[in-house]
Amino acid sequence: MSDRITAGAGVLMASLSGLAWVARLWPVPTGRHRAPRRTPFALATQAFRHCHQCGVETAAVIHPGAFVCAEGHLTITGGTK
Repeated sequence: MSDRITAGAGVLMASLSGLAWVARLWPVPTGRHRAPRRTPFALATQAFRHCHQCGVETAAVIHPGAFVCAEGHLTITGGTK
């Protein structure tokens, strides 16, 4: 009987996973698919940028729409779109 329980649990989990995948791709009433959710915490990268407060090109931590130079000055570059 335990092999039937294991098989039944496997089928149940596979069907629940499949239903979750179908529900994620199901269109909303307007006919458009749901957009993927954006996480509020994006990974930051490093690059060289010109800091207007320092007046030189310096290493910076790049965030969506802004960067922070090595001296800690924040420069907003635009939107996150």
